[in-house]
Amino acid sequence: MEDEHCVDEYAFSPPFFATEDSHEISSSMQQYLESIFSDECMEFPQLVDHEVQENYSKEDFQMDFDEFDHVIFKDDADHDRAMDVCHASMDSASMQIPSLLEGMEVDSELCLLHLLVAYAEAIDNQETLLSRVIVEHIIKKVNPVGGIVERILYYMFRHLDNESDYLIKESMRNFYAAFKAFYQIFPHGKFTHFVANSAIIENMPSDVDIIHVLDFDIGEGIQISSFLEEIKQYRCKEVTVTSVRFGEDCELFTHSIWNFEETKIRICDHARSCGIDMKVEEVGFMDLECKMKNIEKECCGRKSWYVFNCMVGLPHMGRIKSKKCVFEFLKVAENFLQNVTNCDTKFNKGIITYGDGETCHSNMTTCGDYTTFLDSNVTRFRAFLESMEFSFPYHLGEARVALESLFAEPYFSSITLEQKWEENRQYGGDQQVGLLGVEGFMKWSEKCILEAIEMVNQGDSNGPYGVRFVSEKKNEMVMDWRGTPLVRVCCWKR
Repeated sequence: MEDEHCVDEYAFSPPFFATEDSHEISSSMQQYLESIFSDECMEFPQLVDHEVQENYSKEDFQMDFDEFDHVIFKDDADHDRAMDVCHASMDSASMQIPSLLEGMEVDSELCLLHLLVAYAEAIDNQETLLSRVIVEHIIKKVNPVGGIVERILYYMFRHLDNESDYLIKESMRNFYAAFKAFYQIFPHGKFTHFVANSAIIENMPSDVDIIHVLDFDIGEGIQISSFLEEIKQYRCKEVTVTSVRFGEDCELFTHSIWNFEETKIRICDHARSCGIDMKVEEVGFMDLECKMKNIEKECCGRKSWYVFNCMVGLPHMGRIKSKKCVFEFLKVAENFLQNVTNCDTKFNKGIITYGDGETCHSNMTTCGDYTTFLDSNVTRFRAFLESMEFSFPYHLGEARVALESLFAEPYFSSITLEQKWEENRQYGGDQQVGLLGVEGFMKWSEKCILEAIEMVNQGDSNGPYGVRFVSEKKNEMVMDWRGTPLVRVCCWKR
């Protein structure tokens, strides 16, 4: 199955907005998207011709290697120390930069990568002052309209440069238009939502009376709305959705502006248009187990089916949740499905769907130092920005900058990376997700697999995107860019 349906690479170059014949977004989902967005904000900010060029001159984009030490390091007190570390890092094997440098000329971007290695090693060695010096000089040489490495480092350290606040402010003014464009152009969200919803539909008992969806992060409600479209042809016409609310300590970073009450209204309106009786409510995580027990009692004698849905770190979400909260939610879901007794659907009590947009190479879960951890993340960031460039014509560069500011920076920020590194050390990375004791969802249908492949490759099997399985049980599907994982979906049923 894996070899037969694996697509290593694919081409994806859709129109700026989905057309009437588009495979990805149905007409009813277009209506739901329109209900989210205001037509007042459909223009992207003109950043390059005005603000960016005012702040960055031509000289900022270039580097003279003959005068490398004088151009980059001007602080005599730190010059010798920082340069020693930088040159030593060029021979370091602890960060696998050759994969990042394939096809790259020896230029300022290569130098920036060496500085990044030096920065990571300074963090590992707890040399705080040295890491700050390196970052200060990186900031002077990066900008949001440079090459991919420059942009990665710009977004990593932008929060330390007060002069760059204008970029995020201008981008936020166009958030609705940017969100709509990002979701429709790039396959990250559509792929993850489609695969998760397909797993739910394919495992849902045909005789179920009521479906209970417990959602980790309901956000803008797009996944729930697309799920409603799929089930409107089924016998079950009653759905309850419980959105879980976590404390502020669960939110590591957010550009999200979604309001639960507004999302609730939109979802309920969409449910009525699908002929589905729907109830949406919100509950704090501390009250979740009590809430589920009440649901079980209230539905006594009815054929109930439970869906625990957890989407985290998908780029269009623009927010990052603590992995601790993710693990706690999945553990509650596992315990409930193992112990629920009021269910007439025999052994098929429910399903857990997990979509992750922060997936990295497998070494991320076992890396022992920050240098290796950063290497894995930078590899993924590079793949992400390459995929964005692939789908954008040159004349839409300003729009791409706006999308990157909103949907890339939250994940690239050094603040986020440091928090994720700390979580990685505390909770052992993502391997805990694979340790759920519920029965694994063994495989998706042929139809689901083919549609997922078509969704990302647009019929071209020789392009840069790919769809593949990574687990022996076939319950984990990954979308990658030239072999680098971008998003993954895992499913378990009970």
